Amino acid sequence: QLDDAESYNFIGLMSSLGAGDGRTAAEAVLRFSDECVLTEEEKEAFTKDMIALFRQKCRGYGTNVDVGEVLRGVLEKIKIHQVRIGANYATLVINALCMESLAKRICPSYNILDAAKPLLSSHRSLQLKFSRNRGSKFSTAVMRIATPILYVKKNAFDNAFFKRIHQRRRRAIILESGVRIGNNRTLSIISGIMIGTVATILAGAAISPGR
Repeated sequence: QLDDAESYNFIGLMSSLGAGDGRTAAEAVLRFSDECVLTEEEKEAFTKDMIALFRQKCRGYGTNVDVGEVLRGVLEKIKIHQVRIGANYATLVINALCMESLAKRICPSYNILDAAKPLLSSHRSLQLKFSRNRGSKFSTAVMRIATPILYVKKNAFDNAFFKRIHQRRRRAIILESGVRIGNNRTLSIISGIMIGTVATILAGAAISPGR
């Protein structure tokens, strides 16, 4: 089970993906371990690489961010800069990668980052507002109270999304059925013409000898 600080830091990373903010993502990752041994210069180098990664692959909500690709990029930067992270954080990142991959297989057009926007953007607003007192009891309490309401918003987003998917599939089926009906009618007409032509030729051949 995650403690408040772990939840705060990991959600901070994910909300930074939604905002397309490499700097705050780097800050969140650097809090993934209480035993950070990097110098200030090394931290800044890591932050610059994260900013470059986000500039290239993570522009935020509504830009079809490939969460899996971004998280793999984050793990690569962690490895390159030898940033220490706790076991719980590593597990969370792996789980996020698995969920994103599963979501892609089930519904390729579903973007888990966009779907989580109501939750992540609200967390980020609180994070920035209480940046001097990260993970404060007050901000944590506010998020706990607001979470059920935010989940309602997220569910509304999901319901609207899947309703659109259902409508598109239904229209496609209707259109496909119409094309099939049209093709069948065309084939019937062509077949009728061909049969009529053959019958006329045969009838003509049968009549000709008697003339």
